[in-house]
Amino acid sequence: MNMSTHHHPYAIAGANSDLGIGLAWRLAQLGFPLLLIDRDETKLTQLADELVAAGHDDPLLAVINPLQADFETQCQQLAQAAPTLSGFCWAGAWLDQPTPILNESLEHWQKGVMLNVTAPLMLFKSLNRQLADGQAIAWIAQPQVLAFTNQLSASSSLWSAWLPIINQELGATTSPRLRFWSLPRLADRVHRRIYPLTELHEFTPIDTAIDAWLLSWMEY
Repeated sequence: MNMSTHHHPYAIAGANSDLGIGLAWRLAQLGFPLLLIDRDETKLTQLADELVAAGHDDPLLAVINPLQADFETQCQQLAQAAPTLSGFCWAGAWLDQPTPILNESLEHWQKGVMLNVTAPLMLFKSLNRQLADGQAIAWIAQPQVLAFTNQLSASSSLWSAWLPIINQELGATTSPRLRFWSLPRLADRVHRRIYPLTELHEFTPIDTAIDAWLLSWMEY
């Protein structure tokens, strides 16, 4: 699979996260045009400017905020405007405080579920038709987490249970369209906050994790 031959954009949701930025740079280096999705327009524009300054194509940008009441409408508008996609990855794992779930407010938990479960699911459903006529793969990236870590542990469990159901609904049980990217312990802001006492050598560099994911993607 020669990735440089792809002419359709690859969509990265959560493009301003550490993983999203790493993905954007790696895919740009491989010749992919990009559709970068995030809720912070300033950071999104800065990432795009840096990619262009390095000689890569100017990416498409979509500012979408899952915490706004019209989020579903934003997703629908994006789907109407989006071109055919080579693939999709939700890379925007969110973490406020790595505290036991019993110590957080209901509002705090609901916000985490929205950003880790509802938002990527709605984005995927909205862009499903754009994924190369039903052939391209979508990935949900989830951090490695401790059992007591609030939204991220809950969302990992939910996604693990839901992926087979969603793929069955899509009629894609033999070759799943939506896949779970189970991340190693990354050297990023999320994992460093979950494991503050862990030695640096025990974390996996983001580029190493991305290259391993690219090999998995190339197999399909």
